[in-house]
Amino acid sequence: QFASAILLSSVGLDFNLDIELENFNSSQPYLYMTIELLRRAGITVEISENKIFFPQSQSIKKLPGCEIDLSSAFSAAAVGVVKNGCKVMSIPKRSLQPDHRFVDILSEMGVKIVSLSHNSNETEDIEISPTQPLRAVSADLGASPDLFPVLAALCALAEGTSQLIGLQSLAHKESDRLKKTIELLSQCDVETKKIEDGLEIVGLINISAVKSFDFDPDQDHRMAMAAAVLKASGVDINILSPDVVTKSFPGFWNMVDVQPLRVRT
Repeated sequence: QFASAILLSSVGLDFNLDIELENFNSSQPYLYMTIELLRRAGITVEISENKIFFPQSQSIKKLPGCEIDLSSAFSAAAVGVVKNGCKVMSIPKRSLQPDHRFVDILSEMGVKIVSLSHNSNETEDIEISPTQPLRAVSADLGASPDLFPVLAALCALAEGTSQLIGLQSLAHKESDRLKKTIELLSQCDVETKKIEDGLEIVGLINISAVKSFDFDPDQDHRMAMAAAVLKASGVDINILSPDVVTKSFPGFWNMVDVQPLRVRT
């Protein structure tokens, strides 16, 4: 994210910019998305191994189109899976966003997904049917770590043991997402086990046996969305600071029709 921010801020500089990246294996797809966006805007960016060269005195030649945020789309779709189903519009058929794979993951979990239309050669609309119980899944999220909290919530609602790996970057997100996800699932009496670079999650939640509890997403929009999936399934969670979702999805609560805060009487 920092590298992407530097690149996006470098248009129009009056000097050449050389960037050498450390820990280049982390979140590579997001960096390549940024470079592709700049190239579509007519900006030259050269990359070789872990080095980036950004020539001086460039200007934007055109404004490129923008795909929907597939991380946020997955969060809304996951609520649809456990609640009333949903439609997701304008999903790109080919995308540099690594979170595009959420459609395949849901299919592996037994979710019925139907293509409603082919808007163009580039996007399509899909309909997701509510599905309970789900099937356990194994997934390497090294390239798509933003899927983890919400997917972990779905795994807690699935029959069997799921394995999610590739989680090395989660401690450096808005919260320590691995720690917070384990906290959330443990409050739902879900058994988890840390494995090498990952987590095992043993479903299926006995929703009627889970006591009501408060959950603090620690200012992390993805953790609030993960809690929303469990709340939509019937778990009595009071999600504190629900407005954290405004970072990426201001209309999230209205769209998924979930009341995050328990009404006090």
